[in-house]
Amino acid sequence: MKKRYSQHGAHAGSIPGLVRISKSAAIYRGFTIAKSPRTPQRPRNLYGISKDGVYFGCDFAVAEALRFIDQLHAERSAASNV
Repeated sequence: MKKRYSQHGAHAGSIPGLVRISKSAAIYRGFTIAKSPRTPQRPRNLYGISKDGVYFGCDFAVAEALRFIDQLHAERSAASNV
């Protein structure tokens, strides 16, 4: 039986801060992670990263997308502390 996130709370799995807003989209630290489906030409899912209409590219795994967002967040925090 498939898990339905609405039955298990708003958080997706065990990733703190990741909030699933639909079957193919989630929000993490204000960034939207949108899942693109697999195709015959591209046998892997892609996860596009965007915030406020600015597109930051895509990764092949949610973990990679989260790592990228954490890196952007750390760089922004470091720049504001200087």
